[in-house]
Parts: sequence; structure tokens; C-alpha cells
Amino acid sequence: MEEDRQLFYYPGPNRFAFFAGVIMPAISITVEATTHICAEVFFDPLPTSWHLLLSSSCRLLSSRSGLLCAGARPIGSPSPAF
Repeated sequence: MEEDRQLFYYPGPNRFAFFAGVIMPAISITVEATTHICAEVFFDPLPTSWHLLLSSSCRLLSSRSGLLCAGARPIGSPSPAF
């Protein structure tokens, strides 16, 4: 009976990873798309709308994978991201 019970690990929210991996890049993409600061000073990191769409989709997928990895899983099982 004791061996049938599984312990679950509930990781807390990783606020720094969400901030550094989703929020900050979203802010920088938005600022660059609206003001073209880098395009005027250095180079154009988002020359076309396709580049903008591609870089934005990376942030969306990063936030989605972070939400998937935050769920409960049995202790000792690998993370779904790996």
C-alpha cells in the first residue's frame, strides 16, 4: 500500500525566468518595432514584418513552455521540457 503512493513535486513560480525570458524581450521587441532605435543607430534587427513575427513567436513559445513545465509531476520524473 505504501509503495503505491506517489509524492508530487510542485515547483513554485519562477518569476525571474518569466521576467527575463518573456517580459523583457517582449518589451524590447515592442520598443524596437515602434521606435526603430537600433535601426537608426546600429543595424536593423527587425528589417521585415516576417522577422518581427518570428522573434515574437519565440517569446510566445517560451512563455508556453514555461507554463507547461510549472505543472505538478511525480518526484524523480524528468521535466517535460527535456
